[in-house]
Parts: sequence; structure tokens; C-alpha cells
Amino acid sequence: MTAEEFLAERRLRAAELALESARRRVVEADEEIAALRQEITVLEERVLAAAERSGGDRAALRAEVENERRL
Repeated sequence: MTAEEFLAERRLRAAELALESARRRVVEADEEIAALRQEITVLEERVLAAAERSGGDRAALRAEVENERRL
């Protein structure tokens, strides 16, 4: 194996490791996003329930929450 081939192999291995690391970070980020979305859903439901208990207009509040989600 020549020095050039050796360096090319090392660069290839470094790129493979970087790709593996990036894929792992994407999976972790996707898991975090899913957890945050679930938390948001729970919080929205709590707000809607509190508004209903206090006599608020649940339909109007839900429409506002849906509008905010689109932003």
C-alpha cells in the first residue's frame, strides 16, 4: 500500500465515522422532537381544560392554538 492509498483509506474511514456520528445525532434529534411534540400536546390539553373549567370558550381557544401551530 502506498502512502497515497493509506491516506485515502484514512480519509475514507474518517468520513465514515463522521457520517455515523451525524446519523446518530439525527436519530437523537428526532427523538427529542417527538418528546417535545408530546409535551406540547399535553400542555395544550391542560390549557384547554383550564379554560373550560373557568368558563372560557374552548372552541375559540382551540382555534387559536391550531393557528399558532401553523406559524
